[in-house]
Formats: sequence, C-alpha cells, structure tokens
Amino acid sequence: MQVGAFGNEKNARRLKLQVSQLGHDISINEVESNGKRLYAVRVNRFKTKKQAEKAGRDIKTKLGLEYRVLYRPINNNN
Repeated sequence: MQVGAFGNEKNARRLKLQVSQLGHDISINEVESNGKRLYAVRVNRFKTKKQAEKAGRDIKTKLGLEYRVLYRPINNNN
C-alpha cells in the first residue's frame, strides 16, 4: 500500500517515521514517474487486500493520509 510519494527524500523519510510509529513495516522505494524520480512511501506486505484496506483506513483515521493498495506479488521462484 502506498501512502505518499515525494520528490524530496527527506519528506519521504519524515512520513516513513510517522507511519512506522503506528506499528507498520514501511519502506521507501525510488520510482520514476513522468521522467522524474520520486520516493514512494509504502506499507509492506499484506496477505490479503482486505488486510491492506483495513490498515489503510487505520492510517487515514490516525494521520489523515490517503492511501492506495498496490498489487505486488512475491516472486517465490528465486
């Protein structure tokens, strides 16, 4: 689930800290969008979309953040 994306890595780290204080596993991923580098703040790995949605609602209630559930399957063929 993604809760933010920033052009400035410092802003991404600030949001990562806020959300991680709620007990979530957070990562910052560099992504490219329209030729620009962004730092996407993501809540990591849920077993179901329902679990991700529940966590997203909790984050929205507590921090006022919008979220987007992303589907990123784990590749078990490594």
